[in-house]
Amino acid sequence: MTIKTLDGGRYKVDVRPLGRDGRRIQKIFKKKADAVAYERYVLSNMHSKEWLEKPADQRRLSELMELWWQLEGRSLKYAEKRKIALLRIIRSMDDPRT
Repeated sequence: MTIKTLDGGRYKVDVRPLGRDGRRIQKIFKKKADAVAYERYVLSNMHSKEWLEKPADQRRLSELMELWWQLEGRSLKYAEKRKIALLRIIRSMDDPRT
């Protein structure tokens, strides 16, 4: 991760954001401020790959219901009745994946 000064007053950014085994990114700029800004941009955004689809959630609906129950459901009015009704609905749907 360095910015080197080249002949002619240009600056070369040479970055490996994922370490020595990762991809190497090189780019040349006329201004040092642009080179520093690009280096920071690459380092901060290399791990957030917005263009990739997020993996689908493969949990069963009953697992999500249990998580909801632990975090929110048990504190509601008529909590036990709601839990029983939700379990019946999930069972009638054959406990699908979300």
